[in-house]
Order: sequence, then C-alpha cells, then structure tokens
Amino acid sequence: MMAGRPRLPINTFGSITTTKVGPGRFRATTVFRDWDGQTRQVGATRSSSNAAQAALKVDLAERMRAGGVGDSLNASSPFPLLAAAWLEDVMLDVDRTQGTKDTYQRSRRVLVLPFLHNFTVREVTVGRIEKFLKVQREKSFTRAKHSKTILNMIMAFAVRREIISRNPVKETSRMKTPPHTPKALTPDRSPQSASRPANGLRGRARPDRNQTGRCATSSR
Repeated sequence: MMAGRPRLPINTFGSITTTKVGPGRFRATTVFRDWDGQTRQVGATRSSSNAAQAALKVDLAERMRAGGVGDSLNASSPFPLLAAAWLEDVMLDVDRTQGTKDTYQRSRRVLVLPFLHNFTVREVTVGRIEKFLKVQREKSFTRAKHSKTILNMIMAFAVRREIISRNPVKETSRMKTPPHTPKALTPDRSPQSASRPANGLRGRARPDRNQTGRCATSSR
C-alpha cells in the first residue's frame, strides 16, 4: 500500500497548476493549509497563464499574513523571523501601552538583533546567550538586564508556539546587581552642616541682651 502525500505544514501551499478554462481565460490553482489545519483549494482566473499565477500568489500572500508569521516558524527558522513574529504578537496586545510597545520594538532592533541575526532559532543556545549577555554586561548592567528581558520574552513566545520545547534564557546565569557606591557628601550636604548656624556665628560669643532687648555695654 502506497503512503499518501505528506500533509502540508500550517500556513503553506502546494504546487501551482494552470489550466485553460475558456477562450482567453486561464485559471491557476493550488491547495493551502490554513491556520485552522484545514486544507483548502484556492485559485485565480485571468486572461493569461502568467497573470493567473501572479494573482494567485497575491492571494496566497494575504492568506499567509492573515495566518500570522509565527504559524509557519520552526526551530530551523532564522531568529529574526521569530523576533518579528513576537513583535507582531506584542503589537496586538491591548493590555500594553503604545509606549511599552515602542520600547520593545526599539530594544529588539538595537540590543538583540545585532548579535543574534545570523542564527536560527535552535542555534540560540544557553552558551550563546551567556556570551551575548557578557558582551552587553561589559557596556552596562542595565543594558545586559534589559537585553535578557527582551530575549527571554522572545524565546518564551517560541515555547508557547511550540517552536522549541524549553526557554534557554531560563538556564543562564543569574545576573548580579553591582554594588551600590554611595555618593560623596559635599560640605553643604554633610550632617555637620545642618547643625552650623546659618549666620556664621559659630564659636563667637553671642552679645548679651538685657531685658529691654538692647545689647549690654561695658561701663566706662
């Protein structure tokens, strides 16, 4: 018994065939496996074979966008595609402010992608993440901490989409907060300065005043 054709991955299509359906009319058809797992036949009819195929490809591109980039990802996909799918998911989150979304987008572009853009998803391993964070830590603790936060969110998204089975960021070393260095107190901010008389009379004898409030004078 011959095995059937392998099932298409979600959000992909098969080979395109074109047939003449009438005078000056051509129809291009294929099958597309939708986001819900159903395989559907799709097609487009135009006045030429090339025009029909072009129209069908436009329709397929729209279907793929509607299904979401993340649905066609796997562990062999380039990491930038995963990061793009994560950001797309973030932008749809109504519970996050636009300011937060803009910060995530900028952090992905500036902090994460320059180091990891040449790797596939499965190549973003614990060891490579450790090296990435050390490079960021050499610049500043805050930069490294924020880089780890963004990468952790991206890889957690991959786990939720069942692209990978575990989040490698969770297995990296704990980042130690740098020791706090207290700021040196200036003379105006020192505790002793608070007890000094503002008029600079410290160490000087206060003039004796009599009951009338006048300064007492020595008798001549």
